[in-house]
Amino acid sequence: MLSGTAADLYAVWAQAGAILAVGSGGVLSRWNGSSFASAALPAAAGRTLRAVWGSAPASAWLAGDGGMMLRWNGIAAAAVSVGSTIDLFGLWGSSASDVWAVGDGGRIFHYDGSSWSLHVQGSSLTTQSLRAITGRNAKDVFCAGDQGALLRYDGTNWTKVDSGSVAGLTALWATGVGEVIIAGQAATILRYIPQNPQL
Repeated sequence: MLSGTAADLYAVWAQAGAILAVGSGGVLSRWNGSSFASAALPAAAGRTLRAVWGSAPASAWLAGDGGMMLRWNGIAAAAVSVGSTIDLFGLWGSSASDVWAVGDGGRIFHYDGSSWSLHVQGSSLTTQSLRAITGRNAKDVFCAGDQGALLRYDGTNWTKVDSGSVAGLTALWATGVGEVIIAGQAATILRYIPQNPQL
């Protein structure tokens, strides 16, 4: 498949036949049903986009360098403040009013349907940059990052989880039964098995 761009692409999201991929220079590459159409988004101002997540094809968040957070409405993107200028690397949400973003220095941000804010308790647990985030539902969310950093959210608080690794962790995927597959540097692949999969 031709992406329609020469930009490096760092993240992809898909739902109901729609595909969004984001990358260097603020590029957004969209699948229109038969091919990809790609363009640099003016709202990105040339900065790299590193994460994308949506609740619908015409309602998605794009995040990246310098605290950049863009809201995509299916036609155009507009900048939204997260109150920080740190680089953002991961996005995930359980719904349109429950979205998480992670980035440099262990910072975790949350969108509640109205605005983005720093999650102070979660952001106090590590200074390692967080590179990825995923979840099974609003009460079972994981994020991971440098030096084996792994955190879990239970719907109220974030806690540290011992990953058993010091490798940089860069990708996460949650299964329907609560297991989490984690991948990272130096060919690292980890599997988290919950003690209580019914949560």
